[in-house]
Amino acid sequence: MKTSCYTGYRQADGTLAPGAIRITVGAPRIRKTQYREYLALAPTRSMFEAGYTHADFTGRILAPLDAATVWRELHALVAPHEPVLLCFEKPEDILAGKTWCHRHMVAEWFAAELGEQVAERGHEAQTALFIEAARTGGLRETYATARSTDASASPAGNA
Repeated sequence: MKTSCYTGYRQADGTLAPGAIRITVGAPRIRKTQYREYLALAPTRSMFEAGYTHADFTGRILAPLDAATVWRELHALVAPHEPVLLCFEKPEDILAGKTWCHRHMVAEWFAAELGEQVAERGHEAQTALFIEAARTGGLRETYATARSTDASASPAGNA
């Protein structure tokens, strides 16, 4: 299983790649009907309006679910293809500290509950950064702290 954003999971001809599963309440305007969906993993509209956190998502969405059952259902939904959980946030925006995504909370949950590693498609080596962004509400705070620490260092280097 992998995660990706809607725009990043297309075949060379622009069509939807196999294995795509929508885990968002809303769907992209284009090719809306082609997505299989698993909305039990989608944050609710009221959660978005309230500005939900990692704890909110874990408690309200993941806690009531059985990870092994969800894992099996996701695989069955797109068999024989590998499931790819889709959301809107682009990996480059997450890595730049502009946003974070609940799909990485789901990846963290599968790792914790089942020992299954779910990587971001095309960014497999950076999976830990995506999960950290989801856990902390974004990398922006991490990077801002690092920048302010660097700025307060003496001009001669780290003092």
